[in-house]
Amino acid sequence: MTDKLSFFRDQWNGPAFRPADDSYSALGAMLTGDVQNSEALCLDRLAWIEDVRSGRSSEQAWQGNSWDARATSGGLQLYDMYSDDWEGHYSLDEAHDVLIDYLGFLAPGIGADSGPVSQWESESKRPHPCRDHLQRRPR
Repeated sequence: MTDKLSFFRDQWNGPAFRPADDSYSALGAMLTGDVQNSEALCLDRLAWIEDVRSGRSSEQAWQGNSWDARATSGGLQLYDMYSDDWEGHYSLDEAHDVLIDYLGFLAPGIGADSGPVSQWESESKRPHPCRDHLQRRPR
């Protein structure tokens, strides 16, 4: 578990976050605003970060509802598409740990052999690169 962000359900049962400090707000906003309640999207982002972190890919980039993201060996860079001055920069290890926590928030008890992971693997035609990280998740 990471102490960077904590996740909870707001009064409308939507995902929300509290950052340990404001430097993690962009990461929390990207997860709760772009990934929202989608386990599949969270698994995608986690796979892309892990692919770069492990060296399988030199770069992964994506654009969500509000955030432009780029994962390189230098880390995860987030840019708010609607604000000229809101961005976040995180190490790949930080981003990985926070996404693992967010996935656990969305799907408590998720493991490597759970439905969302199996479905992701079937659609992606490969094992999820964080499969062993999910097996070690504290329940």
